[in-house]
Amino acid sequence: NLSYQTAADKQGGISIPGNVSRFVNSALGYGISFIPQGVNINSSFNASYNYGGGTESYTLGPMVGVSANLLKKTLMTGFSTSYNVNLNGGDVQAKVLNLRVNASYRLLKKHSLNASFVWQNRNIASRGKTDLTTTTVSYAYSF
Repeated sequence: NLSYQTAADKQGGISIPGNVSRFVNSALGYGISFIPQGVNINSSFNASYNYGGGTESYTLGPMVGVSANLLKKTLMTGFSTSYNVNLNGGDVQAKVLNLRVNASYRLLKKHSLNASFVWQNRNIASRGKTDLTTTTVSYAYSF
């Protein structure tokens, strides 16, 4: 997957120097399903290039995930992790590690209990290290 975008501030049909932005995003991924076991494995590598205001930055990193259907397909579970590094002017500006866990349990075909947990570790050069967590629990009814 590849996308490219450019934008410019033009006045009188002329681009103003320093007001041009370019974005390139790419992803290369692979997934495999083991249907009898109800297991899916996927991985990708993502890369972005951004240019604006005379500054170039790159963000790149891998992702891997596993999901499985258990208990006669009533329990769906998943785990994924990603790691990204941001470079600006050749210097590392940020490193971000994400861990995600989720589960969904279907009861009596119409009820669903869902839970997810996300942990993120950010190491930003200008702000230091921080850890963030997000937990979500929900119930859904289908009619």
